[in-house]
Amino acid sequence: MKSDNTFDKQYTVGEAIVFASLAISIIVGVGMLSVFLEVYRYVSLLLISCLFLSLCFPLYLASTKKLVFSHYDKIAVGISLFFSILNGIFHHVTLWGGYDSGVYSFFAMHIAKKGSIFIPFRGYPFYAGFMEVAPHTYTAQFLPGYSVFLSYFYKIGGLEGLFWANSLLLFFALLVLYLVGKILSSPKVGLIFTVLFSLHYNTLGFARETLSENLMILLIWLTFLLFLDGIERKNGDYIIASFIPLSLGLVVRFELLLYLIVFITVTVILWILNNKHRKYHLQFSEKAIFASIFVMLNFSILCLYLYLTRSRYCLMYLRAMWIKISSLITSFFSSSSGVATSYPTYENYTLRYVFDCFNAYLIIPLLAFIVIGLKYKKYNFKFLQLVLLSSPAFLLIKYPTISWVHPWFMRHYHVVLIPLLFLATSMGIDSVKSSKLKIGCIFLVITLFLATWAPLLVFAEEKYMRKRLDKIHRAIGDTNAALVVALQDHEIAEPLHFVYGYRTISSNYEDLDTERVLQELENESDIFVISSKSDLNLENKYEILPNFRLFSDEELRMITAVREPTMILRRIIAADRYTRPELIPPKPLHQGYAPIQRTIGELPPTDIQVVDKVLYVYKVEK
Repeated sequence: MKSDNTFDKQYTVGEAIVFASLAISIIVGVGMLSVFLEVYRYVSLLLISCLFLSLCFPLYLASTKKLVFSHYDKIAVGISLFFSILNGIFHHVTLWGGYDSGVYSFFAMHIAKKGSIFIPFRGYPFYAGFMEVAPHTYTAQFLPGYSVFLSYFYKIGGLEGLFWANSLLLFFALLVLYLVGKILSSPKVGLIFTVLFSLHYNTLGFARETLSENLMILLIWLTFLLFLDGIERKNGDYIIASFIPLSLGLVVRFELLLYLIVFITVTVILWILNNKHRKYHLQFSEKAIFASIFVMLNFSILCLYLYLTRSRYCLMYLRAMWIKISSLITSFFSSSSGVATSYPTYENYTLRYVFDCFNAYLIIPLLAFIVIGLKYKKYNFKFLQLVLLSSPAFLLIKYPTISWVHPWFMRHYHVVLIPLLFLATSMGIDSVKSSKLKIGCIFLVITLFLATWAPLLVFAEEKYMRKRLDKIHRAIGDTNAALVVALQDHEIAEPLHFVYGYRTISSNYEDLDTERVLQELENESDIFVISSKSDLNLENKYEILPNFRLFSDEELRMITAVREPTMILRRIIAADRYTRPELIPPKPLHQGYAPIQRTIGELPPTDIQVVDKVLYVYKVEK
């Protein structure tokens, strides 16, 4: 990123971005520790201040004229800033309960308010996405790293701040991707890489949701950048520093354990070569000690989390990873498919379906540029090193580990595999000799993207959801309990609890103990019921509480109707019913691939629907 003889005189944009990104990793790690030590509420403002100051460091360097901008750097910063602002303006208000993004958001709210990962709750039952770790004590089933990061922004900006947090992550992630392309090939490749990835369907969708992949993509590609730059410079400090974001990633998503194994293996090989053959001449300084402290801190946090929560989710994930890896190894030594049915099943069609999905999202057609790159020998040893470091991502091709609902299915590929393909595509485009033809290729891809999913550029899912919640809050006031029923269970119950503090009970839980619910509600001064149905005297006698009957219709007095439009993206679920082997044994497909293939023709989903939702609020007359 710069030559050593300018170290004391000037800084490149790359160094400033790496510094700020590492600062984010360190501050989130310290925040994690403060949450576990129950001192978050006392140090949260200090952590937020440190985060703000670290982000101002590049601006400070620029003001002192020490920050060196190349022409390409300025364009990369401008592109990243533009898409980050666009991302914040059109963020998705995904506060659905029982849905990953909602769980991350609710957990962040709780951490910001209470400074703890533990949620005391004596009601019955608690909400989907949370697990009981002790009697009447719950925590999110997902690792807390991303929610801790979100909590900073909820602390200073409420819900609006929480939804803008992803824009900061996107800004630095795009710049890190630019730097990866720059050190592997050239600034031109970095720019093409950034533009293509910014405009892709998955980035426009997932970067606007509160999903842990938004922090993951920054951490893992920052890890790649530092590690590859360390090998290039023969600098051990960079290699050790790469373990800071990687180790933090272990408390964001547990599958980074596979990447950790790969990175440790490569590091050990480099160490052996350095000491045996003096081939790499790795240099270390006191910075390596500083970096090692934070690496050990993150590992300690993970161990503490597993100890305190006895996290069944992590253990389940670890077991699933082991089964998949061992199955992959076994498949090399066995020609048997292992399917004892007369018809093919989900497992037979996984590879074909993954390929078809990548093709439907306009990624596979870009392989033509990769072929051009191969012809002109654009892919050097540094690129092969990146492929080796990212090798765990290829396991997802055979084992997607996600339901076949779109665009949800592409979520796990968004972090590593899709950026890697776009990087290879960018290198292939850059290998085109003619400048005019090269610009034409870039313009062609961008036009193809925009023509396919242009409506998503300004699409904000559930943008009116907060208005709907606020209207319910004004109607109910600061009361004790709200019963949420019918189709609005997950969508309304959890937000009302975590945002406004209501005790909410959903009617969709199986084996709900109605007597226990009534006992808990008998001392409540006010009880409200929320339903999507208004007429309770239909001929077919619709019951306002479909799974259990607590109140008669005569006891319920409607006090208001809340009407708000809702913007949603139509989910494609046709293939999913064939593809849930973790829940249901794989079903034989008597019609072959055809039932699944029908999904491909509708991908990627671009059907934006505006639904006029009405919720009716009833008060229980005692």
